[in-house]
Amino acid sequence: MIRSTSRNAYQSVKQQFDAKAAGLSSAELSGLFEDLSQTARFFKETHALRQIFASSSESADSKVRLADALFTGKIGPAALDVVRALAKEEWSTGSDIVLALVQLGNLSLLIDAERVGQLEEVEDELFRFSRVLEANADLNGHLSEKITPIEGRIRLLDQVLGGKTTSATAKLLRRAVVFHTFDNHSLDRTVAWLAELAAGRRGESVAHVVAATALTDQQVARLQAVLAKIYGRPISVQTDVDPDVLGGLRITVADEVIDGTIAAKLAAASSGLPN
Repeated sequence: MIRSTSRNAYQSVKQQFDAKAAGLSSAELSGLFEDLSQTARFFKETHALRQIFASSSESADSKVRLADALFTGKIGPAALDVVRALAKEEWSTGSDIVLALVQLGNLSLLIDAERVGQLEEVEDELFRFSRVLEANADLNGHLSEKITPIEGRIRLLDQVLGGKTTSATAKLLRRAVVFHTFDNHSLDRTVAWLAELAAGRRGESVAHVVAATALTDQQVARLQAVLAKIYGRPISVQTDVDPDVLGGLRITVADEVIDGTIAAKLAAASSGLPN
């Protein structure tokens, strides 16, 4: 994702983006997503442009003028304002500019999903697809293969989805297929990160929970309450079933892992036995 040295620049642009997005209609947010995705792809494919926008030797005014010359009339006013804001900031690399455009485009869709009451559904669909990719190395590989034209990978994705997700989820996944290799992340990790972005939009952190059998809704609700008390913030619980854990739960929140599975306890016990 965006490197730490560029995060101040991103946060500055995001503040302006949030203010602009608050006044946009659903159609305008969808258009903003498409415009920012188109602009990100142009930056991705134009190394010289990334260098200019990331260069500290170029003035902000000159970069804004370049943005106007390149994009006026080709993207909407809201997207052009975002590009102008990007031009005024200092970025550690041009790659971070591409990632910022992608991330802000993703947020425009999530904002719209939130307004129509689909944000939780989108988060769940993204999480479950990340698990499908993680469990299916061939599919993950085919959707990530750089030598395959992007259009072919998108067609494969659409065939796999079969029209069974929300429109927002399908659009986010298509963009993930296009841009994840630029970020040097695996596709399954990028999709999982999108689910976390959706959870963050809901003001929640994500707990990935693995159990030997499916948890009931009541068990998930109790677990959410316990984790929220532990971490002091709302927690979105995403569950996976893995019979190999035998029993108990393995819970991952960010970089912290709580492994209370029977398999882990047996492994710990066996490691303490004499040879």
